[in-house]
Amino acid sequence: MKQHTECLFLKRFTARRLTAFALAAAMLFTLPATTAFAEDGAAEPPSFAENTDITPPENGVMPEEEIPEAEKNVIISFELNALGDTVLRITEGIPVTNDDLLDGVSAEDENGAPVPVAIADTGGLDMLSPVPKGEPGNPMPYIIAYEAVHPVSGEIFSETRECYVTLGLNSIMPFPDVPAVFDLSAGKWADGTEPSGGTTPPGSDFSVYINNCYLEKDTYLWIGPGADITLTGTSGEFGGDGVLRVFVAPGSSTITLDGVKIECTGSYQSPILLESGASLTLNLEGENTLKAGVDRTGLGVHDDSSVTINGPGKLNATGNFGAGIGGGYDGDGGTINITGGEVTATGGLSAAGIGGG
Repeated sequence: MKQHTECLFLKRFTARRLTAFALAAAMLFTLPATTAFAEDGAAEPPSFAENTDITPPENGVMPEEEIPEAEKNVIISFELNALGDTVLRITEGIPVTNDDLLDGVSAEDENGAPVPVAIADTGGLDMLSPVPKGEPGNPMPYIIAYEAVHPVSGEIFSETRECYVTLGLNSIMPFPDVPAVFDLSAGKWADGTEPSGGTTPPGSDFSVYINNCYLEKDTYLWIGPGADITLTGTSGEFGGDGVLRVFVAPGSSTITLDGVKIECTGSYQSPILLESGASLTLNLEGENTLKAGVDRTGLGVHDDSSVTINGPGKLNATGNFGAGIGGGYDGDGGTINITGGEVTATGGLSAAGIGGG
């Protein structure tokens, strides 16, 4: 009986020990990793597998935070020209380069950081020898396409602008002689001749050339190379974009201001603006006033153009966030020589009287 009892006791004891051992083993393998300690006593970090809300990254490295799709953006912008629009205008037969087509073009990403811009398509424009496009009396633009690549996503963003090729002076028969005096208050030549002469050159949206000048859409008087004219009167509005302004083309020309007053009211407007490559001789008679619109200069002289001012008259040129004479807002001025006359140049906020904007 005693032997039987001892065997039963040993069986029960053995069974209990096996059960306890099994429970201890199960607890050992199911304890959270946060309770496991390294040999130095420090707690080991939890594994990604413990949190079902976290997906284990490849190679154990968390990926960089991605930019949300809605925030990936590149904005391509075009600087407004002297006419207050973004249209690109080039002259027939004069070669252009990529830099010419990129002039005034910029881009930035969603953080305001600059992004390089490239020309994606010239729309069929012959850059070595540009020619007007369209039918007589119905000019058509070349569509220049630009693109910029987002620096993070690699996505390509694009934008387009119009490019018109204007007729060269040699493309049009000369108009009968007209006194080279233009009345800005009337928007006509002094003898009453209409700037258009009643005709429109084939393939152009401009008026005919008179005295190497033409009037575009009652907006500005374009002074071509070789012109030698006199301007008089207070500039008026004739259905264009603000008062009538003066645009001096590349090449050498001469203008005499005789009692002229041009006060621009619109933004990005200069009373007289020299294009890149223009070389102007400006003679002063009487008292003359040039006042710019916002971000522009009274007498605009690009950094690669020049003006020589002669007396005996007076000139009062005032900029608006631009120089009185020289560059517009944040722009450099060109070569400015004053050999005579009484010249007062007043720059806008933070701009020079004569020099940069």
